[in-house]
Amino acid sequence: MVGGKSLSRSGLLRKQSEIVIAMMGTLPGAGVTYSVISLGTYLAHHCHYRVALVENNESMHFSYIKRAAGVIGAENYFSIGKMDFYERADEDIWLRLQRMPYDYILVDYGVYDGGKQSQYARCQYRFLIGSLCEWKREAYEEIIHKESTGIEMSFYLATLGQRYDIREYYREFGMRLYSTPCIYDPFLLVKEVIQFWRRFPI
Repeated sequence: MVGGKSLSRSGLLRKQSEIVIAMMGTLPGAGVTYSVISLGTYLAHHCHYRVALVENNESMHFSYIKRAAGVIGAENYFSIGKMDFYERADEDIWLRLQRMPYDYILVDYGVYDGGKQSQYARCQYRFLIGSLCEWKREAYEEIIHKESTGIEMSFYLATLGQRYDIREYYREFGMRLYSTPCIYDPFLLVKEVIQFWRRFPI
């Protein structure tokens, strides 16, 4: 984390400005919203940072989460635990976020869209999330090839994939994939989750 591992874990020091992280998937259902919540849980509850989760797609997953949790909030804003959720972000929400003292803003972009390169470029870190199942990996490879003419990803996550597949990707593309832990609830802060997100120097 910025400021050194010991400082970020204690949460005693704050950064001068927020870090914006983009997360996007290779296909629908790749696990982007899950990963955004999981990383947010780690940053907010383990590292004690102020965290906002922003929905920048048309999925409406955040509204489903709000109803399932029985949370009462504003029309497009609610909180769960120490995390603030912003549903289907529009210009007003982005202006509001600029005035808020967040340490991290995690943006759920849904499925990767080549037309949003300028938006991705404004984020300090970019995660691409996808499955390495035989019938889904082609979508992952297509985006990797597109990166040669667009913005590069910072990290690559694989929701389903054997160690052999991950090694093959490294040999073929020279890129490291991280296999996400199989935890059914992204709001859970368990050892596997902490160890996983601790790997990333964000």
